[in-house]
Order: sequence, then structure tokens, then C-alpha cells
Amino acid sequence: WQMLSKEKIYSIIDDVILESKPYDAKVLVLSSGIGLSRFANSEIHQNVFEDKTEIIINILDKTKSIESATTDYSKEGLQVLVAEMKENLSFIPDGDVPPPLATGVEEFMADSYSTELERLYTVENRCKLIKDCINTLSDGYLAYGALTYSEERIAVGNSTGLKRFARFNGVEFSALVSSD
Repeated sequence: WQMLSKEKIYSIIDDVILESKPYDAKVLVLSSGIGLSRFANSEIHQNVFEDKTEIIINILDKTKSIESATTDYSKEGLQVLVAEMKENLSFIPDGDVPPPLATGVEEFMADSYSTELERLYTVENRCKLIKDCINTLSDGYLAYGALTYSEERIAVGNSTGLKRFARFNGVEFSALVSSD
């Protein structure tokens, strides 16, 4: 699978901020991919993958704000959503002054992503690892569990030019062995 790149995520943020003008905006992008291999009765019985990206947009006026979330991150989809948000902002009653947008160093990145994990835990390798573990069981024992590889990307940006990006990946293994 192919996760969204930092450049693509920043492009989404930039497009939303541009479409939000003349209002200020802040954009949060949450993107994750999970590869799951399950096994029961000492047999692999499921390999699934989920790729989920959510965009949370907050548009701010002097005394009001509106927030919306979407999983449609196409340029056209975001343009329609932001236009609807700007239109709906006029119907929201004035309220408290929204907190100011964060400022600071324009870009900050935290990267604890391991290409070695990505290489080691492909669907084929997860299945081979599970099979190798199951093959170590003595007769009369059965294994149940899951091996999961996950990737996460989180980014935020706003109208002040501030951008933050983090990416990481990890592996989880859970197993239960029982006698028959």
C-alpha cells in the first residue's frame, strides 16, 4: 500500500487554507494504514488492510468558527466542503472570540518511521512469521492471535503558515496457545 506523502498532505492543507480565504483556517490530517493478519486453530485465516485518511477543517471568523471532517481529500471534494462551510458560517451566531491560531517556527517534523519495519512486515512476511511460529508448537496445541503492522501520519497547518508533521510505524503481536 502507499500512504500519503508529507508533500501530498501539505498540499491538502495548503489547498484548504487557500480555499478558506478571506477567513483563517486550521487543518488537521490524520492518515493511517493497518495491515492485519489473523490466525486461529493454528491456521492463517484472514489478511486485511485498512487505509483511512480524515481531514478536519476549522474555519474562523472574528467571533465564530465552524468545524467539519471528511474522508474525501480530493481537491474537488475539499473545495465543495470549504465552500459549504464558508456559506454556513454566516448562519452561526456570534460567540466568544476563537483562540488565536498557533504561531511559531514555520515547519516542524517528527519522524520515527522505520523502513526496516516496513520491509519486514509485508503481508507475505507476516504470514511467513506466523507460520514459522505455529510450526514450533508441540502436537496437541493450537495457536490463535493476530500480527498487525501499522503506519500513521499526522499533520496540522494553519493560515499563519505553521505546519507540523509526524509519522511513525509499529508492529503488534498477540497470541494465545491452548491445548486441544
